[in-house]
Amino acid sequence: MARDKNYLAGGEVMDLINTIRPEYEGRVAFLAAHLGHPDGQAFARRHDMEDAIVVIFDADGSPTRRLIIPQTADEVRAALDVVTTP
Repeated sequence: MARDKNYLAGGEVMDLINTIRPEYEGRVAFLAAHLGHPDGQAFARRHDMEDAIVVIFDADGSPTRRLIIPQTADEVRAALDVVTTP
């Protein structure tokens, strides 16, 4: 996900992700692209992201899903289940 501390939406999405993170431990690496850091900015540009955008990548590192400011943990869970279910 992309996170800019100057906006609220990214923090809210981070909270959603943190509620489901334990369910995916060992199967999913959760990363935040901090938009106040040059590396985070470069990652966000490469994947056309801004604050509170979540991009789901498959095991090969290819983007498979894009969530624009997800509103519920179930929305994030459903996107993750597509790439983590055998």
